[in-house]
Amino acid sequence: MSPSAGQEHGRWLAAGLSIWLGSMSVCDLRTRQVSNWLTLPPLGIILAWQLAHGHWQALVPLPIFYSLWRVHILGGADAKVLMALFALWPSMEFGLFFCVGYVIIALPILLWRNRRSLHSPGTRILATLRGGLPAEAELAAHGAPAIPLYAVVAIAWGMLRWG
Repeated sequence: MSPSAGQEHGRWLAAGLSIWLGSMSVCDLRTRQVSNWLTLPPLGIILAWQLAHGHWQALVPLPIFYSLWRVHILGGADAKVLMALFALWPSMEFGLFFCVGYVIIALPILLWRNRRSLHSPGTRILATLRGGLPAEAELAAHGAPAIPLYAVVAIAWGMLRWG
């Protein structure tokens, strides 16, 4: 039995998404930087495709993630990747899946990384809540690569959606 055209199309989309996210993950892990040539073209293509099909809700994530970048909660590449992913799937279902999936993956990593000083994450959260958002230099020095985590969650969603 051969797969339908939609299934075949979905496999190609999932493969392309995996290659794109995998490439950015490798860059993020190796250098803690991701070039604009890896982030901006896919973001532009996704937005153009969505807008050409009348999906204006794809624009909603842009100011949100841009603002999170401007106040130093996200790095620039993180913001652009999240803009692209949330523009690709501009739905509450994806948002919920992404948030839950990210917490499920990130929480054990954070606990392991801070196992000797569990008060550190709480101290950082409290400082953030009091208005002590991290400076750009602090993010560069102490920020952890997050794109691989985004990749795992997005690829899982893509496989569920297109697989």
